[in-house]
This record gives sequence, structure tokens and C-alpha cells, in this order.
Amino acid sequence: MTAKEAAWKVVNENRELFASMTKEFAVEIIEQALLSFAQEKMEEEFRTQGCEGIRVGCFAPNTDTHAFYEKCGYVDRYIEMLKKL
Repeated sequence: MTAKEAAWKVVNENRELFASMTKEFAVEIIEQALLSFAQEKMEEEFRTQGCEGIRVGCFAPNTDTHAFYEKCGYVDRYIEMLKKL
């Protein structure tokens, strides 16, 4: 299933729900569904390749991204620090 097909499926299955939402909220729901679909497909592919894990990173001030990764099941493993000279 392509990302476009996945988005269409989400819209079709939730048509009545989306009708009562603001456009921005509906778009957010669709984006979350696409991210979830993409993550599942990515993990599935990595497993078939023999991978045992996925490593991601973000800059410390990017707390929204860090929270998103935690929500997706990632855990803190390593903290890197930097001192500007």
C-alpha cells in the first residue's frame, strides 16, 4: 500500500468524524496516520534485512521531536554533550 492509498483509507474510514473537525485537526490526524504507517513499513523492512534496532537523534532543544520518538517506542540510550569554544 502506498502512502497515498494509506491516507485515502484513513479518510474513507473516518469520513463522518472528519466532517465535524476543523481542517487543521483533520490534517493532523491524517499526518499521524501516515507517520504510523510509514514507521510500521520501515520497521518491517528493517526486520527483513536482519536489523535489530533503529537509531534516531535530535538536538536537545527539539523537545517535541524527542517526545515524538518516545511516543513511537524509542528510549534514551546515549547523551552527547558539546562545549562551544
